[in-house]
Amino acid sequence: MSRTAAPTRRLAHKLRIEPISVGRDHAAAMLGIGLSTFAAHVSRGTLPKPRQIGGRAVWLVEELRAAANALPVSELLPPAAA
Repeated sequence: MSRTAAPTRRLAHKLRIEPISVGRDHAAAMLGIGLSTFAAHVSRGTLPKPRQIGGRAVWLVEELRAAANALPVSELLPPAAA
């Protein structure tokens, strides 16, 4: 092991790294919707299409946030507290 590997590894544990991109499951979870609903919104164009990294499809977090912020405000009331 090189002399720089251990300090670098320790530093990585201290940093909180925000993801730039996420897979489909995480993208849907970020929005609080199921996979089929997520896929339908991507197909309709109300959510962004994925980017490709190698053979993997990923969604950019900033594009998901922008798309979520552009959605209309809901008139639905939240469910009553149990």
